[in-house]
Amino acid sequence: MDRVVAGELSLEEAQQDPDWHVMSNWLGFESYRLATYRVPVEPGNRLLLCSDGLSNMLADDQIAEILAAETVERSAAALIDAANEAGGLDNITVVVVEVPHPYQGCTTPQRSPTAVRTHVRDVGA
Repeated sequence: MDRVVAGELSLEEAQQDPDWHVMSNWLGFESYRLATYRVPVEPGNRLLLCSDGLSNMLADDQIAEILAAETVERSAAALIDAANEAGGLDNITVVVVEVPHPYQGCTTPQRSPTAVRTHVRDVGA
């Protein structure tokens, strides 16, 4: 993914790379880099954080369709179910966060509805 962010490869090219799955950065590594991105969001937008157990099993358009069609809680479960139905070849972790709508006249911060569901499947050695 580093090469995609750097503009060296397109996402499609990177997904064909035999080293696509190799981790190049992680906590505990001697000199890890914290990647931060600014993403403009509006009330009602949903953000997805997932493992490659989901993104390797479903196409982006399938993921987007499931996220849009369900509640936050149901979308997390539906994504895991769809990845398992597609073969579920790896651990599947999904975090879905919805940007809240501000309440008129309310000055206290509102908590965003979130759904966190993790499904771990042992695929054996």
